[in-house]
Amino acid sequence: MLHLTDSGKIYFLNNLLSQIHIYCHLYVSPVNWAEDPPISDIVEASWPDYRPQAVAYWSPAVIRPPLASSWSDWLLWVRGTGGMAAQVYGYYYTAGPAGLLLGGEARPQGPVPMMAATDRVQVVPSLSLGELA
Repeated sequence: MLHLTDSGKIYFLNNLLSQIHIYCHLYVSPVNWAEDPPISDIVEASWPDYRPQAVAYWSPAVIRPPLASSWSDWLLWVRGTGGMAAQVYGYYYTAGPAGLLLGGEARPQGPVPMMAATDRVQVVPSLSLGELA
């Protein structure tokens, strides 16, 4: 395994994030991320006002030992009216609006009910880089 210095981790993460267009999506059924699911197995939110959102900004990477980490501004989805009520189990990232599945995460606090028009979900996108193997 190649050991990266802290400055190397920052360099790689900053350059990676400047080269790809990441979109954040919400999913509405359980996903087992440990099994590396295909994107076809993920049920994306589908109420009428829902859209995946581009992560337009990434902070300069900083070291949070042992990782280099970067964050974006928070993203907000409001349910609005129409469509079926659902629970948001987590979020996932793609390269482009409908591209390659990059990864995802279940909400550690559990699903968020999206029943009323004013129900909302907020995500603060973050990515971290450790070692290269």
